[in-house]
Formats: sequence, structure tokens, C-alpha cells
Amino acid sequence: MSQELFEALLAKRIANPWFTALACLPLLGVLGLLIGWAVTGIPMFVGAPHLLIFSAVLHLMNLQRKPWERRVPAMVRASSTELRVGDREIARARITRALYLPPLLRTPPTVRVERKRRLPIELVVHDEQQGRQLLRALGMDAAQSVASFRGMSRAMGRPWLMSVGFFAIMPVIFAFAWLLPQLSPLSVPLLIGLAMTLALFPSRIEIGADGVLVKWMWLRRFIPTSDIAGVGHYAQSLGQNKYVGAKLTLRSGEEVNLPIGNRWSDALAYGLVERIREAVDVYKRGDVESAAALLDRRDRTIPQWIAMLKGVGAGAATLRTAAIDTERLWHLLESAGAPPKQRAAAAIALSSCDEQDAKARIRIAANAVAEPKLCVVLEAASQSDEAAIEQAMQELAEVPQEREARARG
Repeated sequence: MSQELFEALLAKRIANPWFTALACLPLLGVLGLLIGWAVTGIPMFVGAPHLLIFSAVLHLMNLQRKPWERRVPAMVRASSTELRVGDREIARARITRALYLPPLLRTPPTVRVERKRRLPIELVVHDEQQGRQLLRALGMDAAQSVASFRGMSRAMGRPWLMSVGFFAIMPVIFAFAWLLPQLSPLSVPLLIGLAMTLALFPSRIEIGADGVLVKWMWLRRFIPTSDIAGVGHYAQSLGQNKYVGAKLTLRSGEEVNLPIGNRWSDALAYGLVERIREAVDVYKRGDVESAAALLDRRDRTIPQWIAMLKGVGAGAATLRTAAIDTERLWHLLESAGAPPKQRAAAAIALSSCDEQDAKARIRIAANAVAEPKLCVVLEAASQSDEAAIEQAMQELAEVPQEREARARG
């Protein structure tokens, strides 16, 4: 993990206590209705749900938008083991995600630190550079970790998919009703249930320096960073609702929408965009000339290839017999722009060297990888699991050559 330290006087965003008190007033109204019902016998409680909903909306607005917010100065210290905000100490292990959120209309540039079972901490930074320095010190920037986002259904990013799915399901429902007429009353609820499943089943978006992995139901799509030509904010209206997220423009001309929430999620949507942009920047900075001559599989079998790589790593560690040193191997492994097979080969070579903390460094590299097959190889290499390495390399070797060519740029 990163050994960089961060220390600066920042400001912590907190909700205005007066607005918090205002959001609690409807709860007093609910209590008054219940007392009135108990005293008079008149069912005044019928108005209680409306007041509860109103109070919940105010509290949600207070947490997400922070109207009339207060900013409390605090000395912030960050490292790979902890985050200190004033006198408060937070263990790095309890931080689940940290994001840089760009300035919006009424919001300053902010680093949002999310924790397990706790409200997030929002720290106002001077600019994007300082925000990325804080993330790097925590080991949570795009070069060191994979950021995971809970997105909306993939069908919301492509409304035509919902229409196609609806009309594709209808013949199945009609056939079901014709074959089993006694169950025909269930056909309409079944159709509605399937349509709602398509519309509401959430997606998972994982962003690493090597690409973006989108998971939805049983579907998986990995978009290599080398395929991304641009990224921007995405907003789409559907009826009276507005959905926001990120829009990826690929080099092929295809546009991929990644909706993440409604209009109240605008700051998180911009955070998603910034994270992808940061991953693209890391990819561009990591462009290397790979050591293909030494690490290429050629006509070797998988076991022969792995044995050769371990020999390269052992030789590189002693600097006697290898034509490539460990620094070049580390540069190749940690370069998001290198082809996955070459990064995997570098990891296996380095797993056999005698450098201190080599396996821990390989594990850190695995934490920044979104490509599933490559991540499995790096994890296996960090644990020296020979059987897992061989199986993972066999699966990685089956990756289409055209994707490897795109990775080479």
C-alpha cells in the first residue's frame, strides 16, 4: 500500500443543525396526532404517514445536499494505516471507499470518505490535485485500488432494452396462459413482475486502472481502459424522473451509459465520472515497452511457461543471469497500459524473486485490477498457489488476441 503521507488543514462539511431540527418537526406532529387520537378517539393518525414521509425527505436532503451547510476547520492526516480528522482517528481498514467529487453549483471540491456502518465524512479540498494526493496517501486512488459503485439497472441506461424485453416476454406469457388456462390470471402479474425486475435489478460498476467492469444479473462486460476515448456526465429523463450517471465513448464509436441514480445522486455521478477519468490518466502515465521477448509464451505449454517465468524472476532477483531487472518487471506489472497476459507473466516472475514484501506488492497490484481473469492470476501469484496459478493462466491464455492487440494500443 502507498507509503505517502498527507497532512493539511482542510474543512469538514457537516449538516446545519437548524435544518436537522427542522427535519425533526414532522415527527413531533406525528406524536401530536397519536396523542390526539388517544385523547379524543378521533383517528387523527391517518395523517401520520404523510408527516413521516415529509420528515424522511427532509433528512435525506440534509444528508445528501447539506443545505446551509457548516464547514469546520480540521487538521487532516492520512496514511496507509489511518485517517485522522482533528482528534478523530479512523482505521484504514474501516474505510470502504474514498472518492474525489468535483465542485458543483453549490458544492466545493470534496473528498468523500465512506466507512462501514457509519455516515461518510466529507472533506473540502483546495483542488483536484490535493484531492488526489489525499486518496493516494490512503491507498485508494485509481492506481492502487478498485472503486465499486452500486448503479441502476442496465436497462435504465438503454430504455429500448426494456421495450424489447417486454415484447419478448409477452409471447412466453401468452403461451403459458394457453397451455395452462387455469393459471392464466397469473400471466399479467408475472409479466409485470418480470418487467419490474428488469427495471429495478441493480448493477455493480467496478473501476480499476485497467478498465471498467459492469455486472448486471448474470451478465458481465469488461471495458479495457485502452478502449475508452472519452467520459462525461450522463443525464436522461424518463417520464417525470431524471437519471444521472457516466457516459463512456469508446474508440469504436459506441456509447455506454452507466446510470447510477436519480437527480439527487448528481454528486455521486460526477464522482463516478472523475474516477473513470483518473483511471484513464493512470493508464496513460503507465504506458511501457513490454519485455515480450523474455515473457512471451511462444510454443510453450502452460506449465513450461510458468517455469520459465519463475526462472526469469529468480535470475532477475540475483541480477546475474536475467536480461531484465526487477524494476522493469515491477513497472510492467503496475502499468495499466500493458496487456493483461504480460502483466500476469510479470507477476509470476516476481513471485519467485527474493525481494522483501514482493508478494504483498503483487497483492496491492491485484487490488487495482478490475479485469477478472487478470485479478485471479495476481491473487494466486501473491499466495504462491501453484495449482491456482496454472488454472488462472490457462483461462487468461484463452483471452481473444484482438483484445490484447487493443491493449497494446
